[in-house]
Amino acid sequence: MTGNLMKSVAQTQRSITIGYGPSFAKTEIWRDLRSKLTVPTEIVSLATAQRYNPALILLDHYLLRDIDFARWTEEFPKAVFLCTDSLDIDADLVLTHSLPYRQTVKILEMPCLIRLRHIVRITLCRLCRRSRAKQS
Repeated sequence: MTGNLMKSVAQTQRSITIGYGPSFAKTEIWRDLRSKLTVPTEIVSLATAQRYNPALILLDHYLLRDIDFARWTEEFPKAVFLCTDSLDIDADLVLTHSLPYRQTVKILEMPCLIRLRHIVRITLCRLCRRSRAKQS
């Protein structure tokens, strides 16, 4: 069972997209966050974001220019929203310019880890149901 479990979890792993607005495109942090599971992706519109379905969205003035925060949260109800302290919105997490680099990385990684944990939990539940069904 353990071998099948690991194989199933590995097969269901998918990348977790971090979408960020154009004003954050030249930030070096995206290079440090990129991994097999975390894919930072610049989004320039709601349509682009819908294509990638990011788990975490770092909003900037550009992304809020035509679409308000309420619409973003409506379109991505499961996403974690971040912004800088220069935006006056009720985001899930607020990044300040005074945060040290390491803390900023950790703040961006935490929602991704939570999403990954959720994916693994769902996979485990499905495997248990299949196992029980085969035993019946």
